[in-house]
Amino acid sequence: MQTWSLWYQFAFHPNRIWQKADQEARRRLDNSLRQVRRNIRHRFRVLHRQGIHATILSESVLWEDQHTLWIAFDIPNAVNLHTAFETIVDALRTAIGTVEDNELKRYALDFWWPMMVIVPLIGRKSLDRTAWRISMRVFLWRNAFSEDDWWNYVRHPIPHQAWEQLGLSVWEIPRMEIATQLQSAVAELLFQVAHICDLERLPDVIDEQDRIIIQDYVKDLSADISETFQRVLDMMTEMANYFNDLPEEEKERRPSLLEAMQVLVEMHANVMPCESYDGELKLSLANMQGWGQRLETAIAQAEMIRLYWAADVLGLPEEN
Repeated sequence: MQTWSLWYQFAFHPNRIWQKADQEARRRLDNSLRQVRRNIRHRFRVLHRQGIHATILSESVLWEDQHTLWIAFDIPNAVNLHTAFETIVDALRTAIGTVEDNELKRYALDFWWPMMVIVPLIGRKSLDRTAWRISMRVFLWRNAFSEDDWWNYVRHPIPHQAWEQLGLSVWEIPRMEIATQLQSAVAELLFQVAHICDLERLPDVIDEQDRIIIQDYVKDLSADISETFQRVLDMMTEMANYFNDLPEEEKERRPSLLEAMQVLVEMHANVMPCESYDGELKLSLANMQGWGQRLETAIAQAEMIRLYWAADVLGLPEEN
């Protein structure tokens, strides 16, 4: 850090003359970072009054060998996870943006915290050991979440070593797993269908040998899609059966579960390969495009189901 501080001052301010250049260079860098930290903590204190408990979790733990600023936020209800995340992003953007926009701030943040990781917690624990990983540059140079920046909304598994160093805990309640597994299975199904759709980009003119190879490949993919599709249906059925077996009065006492079931019903049409599905999966390049588009909607619905399901599970007495 000392070397970098001196390099920066020499590279951008070569005409400055200091008595103790190494100390002054480091002081200026520390002041810039300190101001950003101060602003972040100030914005987080404001969020505390809104029921979002956010904190700077670590600056020393690395994400895959990269310096990282770890942010954690804790909320009591899983249903509000995405709303809280967007509130955190706005707070961070404001905190960073209100520090004087000069070269030292930009270079310091890009060097010292090139990565921002935001860890969501529900009741002080993680639902699935994942976090949002965002380059600091999107906060420094442009709107971090424009319509074209969908990848910033994708959560990533936290590396095992980082997880251990952070000392975080995860909810380990068996009944929560099915909603997470459903979400993963729908994502896998979308990936498989999208992969077949990509075959439409192949040139129109191919020889007979290539055609045979492609047909065999599609046949293998179809078997994988059928297996994944069946897993999705089985998990949806299991969740619906759990709900249907409950007494009516208990259903009424569990609004988050009711919401999960409502979204599950809506999602059913989107995971079906076609309106005329009769129990036998018949795949062709012609109907893949529409199915892929519906599965994109199903992905968002599966996430809603997961959060409503988690809110219901965490709201039950501990022995359940």
